[in-house]
Amino acid sequence: MKILDQFISKVRATIPIDLQIQGAHCYHKVRLWLFKGATSPVFQELRLPDVDEVSLEKIDFSSPFLFRQN
Repeated sequence: MKILDQFISKVRATIPIDLQIQGAHCYHKVRLWLFKGATSPVFQELRLPDVDEVSLEKIDFSSPFLFRQN
C-alpha cells in the first residue's frame, strides 16, 4: 500500500466527515483562486461535408446513434 493511501485511510478514520467536506470546499476555493477560475474548453466549429461528397466507405456504421432508438 502506498504512503498516500495509508494517510488517506488514517484521515478517514480519525477526522469527522463534516470537517473533511469543509476541507474539500476550502481546497476547491483555494485552487480556483490560485488558478483564476476554471477554464472551459475552447470549441472550434468545423463545416460538415455535404452528403453527396461523403463516400459510403468513409461512414462509420458501428455507431448505435445511426439507427432508430426504441
